[in-house]
Amino acid sequence: MFATVLLVTTILFPLAHILVITAVVAVPRLNLPRALALKRLINFIAAWSALEVFVVAMGVSVLELGTLSRSLLQKECEGVSGVISSSLQTLNRFQTLVRS
Repeated sequence: MFATVLLVTTILFPLAHILVITAVVAVPRLNLPRALALKRLINFIAAWSALEVFVVAMGVSVLELGTLSRSLLQKECEGVSGVISSSLQTLNRFQTLVRS
């Protein structure tokens, strides 16, 4: 899903933007309603192209959040890590018993 949104925002929207602007320049005499419609379309495409910045920022934050939380909470969680790991081992043993 992330790759699809990134592909659309980084490649397809800029291509559509270029094509519509080329159409505006290439058509010699546009009437006013059609020119305004193309201007609205250009603004719409440009606005959705700005989504690329948000998508990339969200991807980077998701990737870096785990590293950041580990580095910030490592000392605070040392006392609890033994309890958590023993609880998880007990849970894994229980799941193994239930499955067999």
